[in-house]
Order: sequence, then C-alpha cells, then structure tokens
Amino acid sequence: PMLVVEDYALDVQAGVLSHGGRPLQLHATGLAILRRLMQAHPRPVSRQSLAEGLWGDEPPGSDPLRTHVYLLRQALLDRFG
Repeated sequence: PMLVVEDYALDVQAGVLSHGGRPLQLHATGLAILRRLMQAHPRPVSRQSLAEGLWGDEPPGSDPLRTHVYLLRQALLDRFG
C-alpha cells in the first residue's frame, strides 16, 4: 500500500519514501515510525503509542525511540533538505 501525506509518498512494501521525485530507502524501524505518523496525520502520535507499535508491551530499558526518531529526522534532512 501507498501512504500519501502532502508531497510525501510512502511505499510501505518497498520501504521507500518519496518527495519531489527523490526516493529514500528507510530502515525497518524508521519505516515503522513514519508509517504510524503518516497513518495518523494530521493527529499527533504519543511517544507511548510509537513505543508500543515498535516493541509491544516490552519496550527496551533505555530510550531507543529517541535515537530512532533522531536518525529518521537526519535521513530526511540529508535527502530532502
């Protein structure tokens, strides 16, 4: 399936986000985060909801969600500006 929000299109099966005709291959965790955010658009998604979507009822002991969101944001900035 394809998710479209404004000028961004996410091919969920291929794990590719496109914007302005430029593709970005996403890693599995980044894809899961972005998919949940795009499905909820324009509503906000809580940190707890994102963590539960990634790790279920057993989130890791540290705060890996912050790291994954940071890496996703960096990849988007590097590719799309």
